[in-house]
Amino acid sequence: REEIAEVMSEALSDLYDNTKDSEAFDQILFAWYCNKDSVETTNALYELLDKYIQNAARKEWERAQQKAA
Repeated sequence: REEIAEVMSEALSDLYDNTKDSEAFDQILFAWYCNKDSVETTNALYELLDKYIQNAARKEWERAQQKAA
């Protein structure tokens, strides 16, 4: 849980540091909330989150590797 929380916190922080992506995320999240059956909206949400979650997970893995070395 702690590792997931750290990765998600970093991913969302990085996402909201990017003005263009944060605005897109807010719009997509609202559209998804209004219509969860929209495959297009769900895919857009997943793609945007995936971009930031993968990057944050990679950073976390690299930090763990540095601590282990």
